[in-house]
Amino acid sequence: MISLPDELAAKYAADLPLGETDALRIEESALVASRLIANMPRMEGVAKTVFYAHRGFDGSGWPKDGPSGAELPQAARILKVLIDLADAATGTSRTRAGAFQKLSLNQQRYDPDIFAAAYDVLLVPVYELLEGQIMVSPILARPGDVLVHDLTDEHGRLLLSAGTKLTELSAHRLLSLTQTTKLPDEIAVAR
Repeated sequence: MISLPDELAAKYAADLPLGETDALRIEESALVASRLIANMPRMEGVAKTVFYAHRGFDGSGWPKDGPSGAELPQAARILKVLIDLADAATGTSRTRAGAFQKLSLNQQRYDPDIFAAAYDVLLVPVYELLEGQIMVSPILARPGDVLVHDLTDEHGRLLLSAGTKLTELSAHRLLSLTQTTKLPDEIAVAR
């Protein structure tokens, strides 16, 4: 994105509609990044990965001509899923689940094994309380507690992710957040 004018990068980040010329400039930014990386010693593989990171498993995307399917470097196939997920999940009203749902509408663009692995690893499931898990007010969370769910603010911004084991510092941060941010009345923790 460093090769793009600020207004185009901002338009892309805000997921605003792009004209054909702007979309092409976004796609070709991978070429610029690839060339920058290729000038570094022993980074040819990384440069190739970045170059093909916008190429779909089905042959769609950029560059227009090139490998597809298993012929694409595996690292580029992984990066394609991660970049598109990050783009689809970034913003105050977006969620990881919504990002996966959006990407699944064009699932042919992604290596099915990599997409499934990303789904398994990155989608935080909704948990039911199990033995040893309790609901507590955020001000009563203590060091050693493990968050069962992602903790987000009222705008959907991630504050602490599920699986976070609270330390003295993070428990104090959570207490401070209750003073400045609207949090849920109760959070699920494992003790």
